[in-house]
Amino acid sequence: MVLRLQGERPQLAPQSTKTDPITIAPVLGQERSLYQRGGKRVLDLLLIVLLSPLWILVYLGIIALILALDGRPIHYRSIRIGRNGNTIPVLKFRTMHLKADTKLAALLAADPALGVEYKAAVKLRDDPRVTGMGRWLRRTSLDELPQLLNVCLGDMSLVGPRPVLQSELDDFYGDYADEVIRYRPGMTGLWQVSGRSLLTYEERVALDVEYSRTCALSEDLVLLAKTIPSVLQARGAY
Repeated sequence: MVLRLQGERPQLAPQSTKTDPITIAPVLGQERSLYQRGGKRVLDLLLIVLLSPLWILVYLGIIALILALDGRPIHYRSIRIGRNGNTIPVLKFRTMHLKADTKLAALLAADPALGVEYKAAVKLRDDPRVTGMGRWLRRTSLDELPQLLNVCLGDMSLVGPRPVLQSELDDFYGDYADEVIRYRPGMTGLWQVSGRSLLTYEERVALDVEYSRTCALSEDLVLLAKTIPSVLQARGAY
């Protein structure tokens, strides 16, 4: 996989083979700034505390709706790759029917077109496993609200690269994985405000690499501001 600079945004050429296991190594020529070392974490906690009356109220309301419409469990935990390659349990509100994970293989085997779609995006646009409540949560991005708890615990940041599975990191990120996982994965970031699931996977990787090379306070504040209209428009959210 080759990185090509076109303008200011890195573009990743598609790769067709699986990469070797990831090894963590510093990116040559990149010193971590004061903001990257500690200021980013301060910003996360400050905003979470300031906005706590709002997000806690919404959080409790969604819990009540899930219990009333779909029952337990309320949350879904997905093991993703965090900073420096550590695994972290990323939280979401449950949006699928029970035992959805065990039904995936049978679903993809029954419909080859779905198998192709899932392999390309690691996601299905019209996933039959998603509940009615779940579709609304995904469309509004409120299914990711529990990740504020991940941010509180220090596993994630409000802004950062996408939280990915180990298989995604191995298959798509290649030599650029070590750059991306220098940071905590984010609830929002460049890919979320640039089209989300409408982007190809190579475009998503390129955006994560770009973020890792430009991370700064001004960048994070701009991305947080852009997240609001992006969520309201629900572009690429499914």
